[in-house]
Amino acid sequence: MLKIFLNVSYAEKDKAKALGAKWDGEKKSWYITSTQDKNKFSQWIEEERIPNIKSYGFTICKGYEICWKCKQISQVIGILLAKNHEMFDHYIDIWDRVNYQGFAFYLCSINAGALKYINGVTQNYKLRLSKTTNSSYYMNTCQYCDGSLGDFHLYHLGGAFNPETKEAAKMIETQHINCEFYAASDGQVTSELIDIYLKHK
Repeated sequence: MLKIFLNVSYAEKDKAKALGAKWDGEKKSWYITSTQDKNKFSQWIEEERIPNIKSYGFTICKGYEICWKCKQISQVIGILLAKNHEMFDHYIDIWDRVNYQGFAFYLCSINAGALKYINGVTQNYKLRLSKTTNSSYYMNTCQYCDGSLGDFHLYHLGGAFNPETKEAAKMIETQHINCEFYAASDGQVTSELIDIYLKHK
């Protein structure tokens, strides 16, 4: 049976459970099976997200972050899009080409081909429900305790993928993937500074 994952907030979990939803401890998300009546859960079933970023080729960047839960230093990854990747502008209904490299985050869906490469690098990048954003997206999880590490803070100044020094930049490992990448994303960091610090490696 196919699992259908639900976007259930913490405040609504008892209601979803009472209707027959079950908890997936691995993905940290409520779900129903394909045999259940989806109409009962329609308020929590997200429509499939249409890709709004695409890139031919991408780089998996590997860095490190202290887990808030167990205090261990865990490996994290970031998805760095190639120069001249494209972003869909919903206001004027066209694809815009971007001349800089950019990290994509809050990824709600990723094409299967790219996801296969990502899963070959790490098993700790998982689709989970975030209580902060009240939405499900691919996020880093701790390799030791499986705690959710979130996403956006990794790109703040001093975060794993926004180093303040050349020495910190050299700590980032990169693996380029020659594969088409497209995804539905709610955020992106695009900056000339990314090109600059990668040159320090």
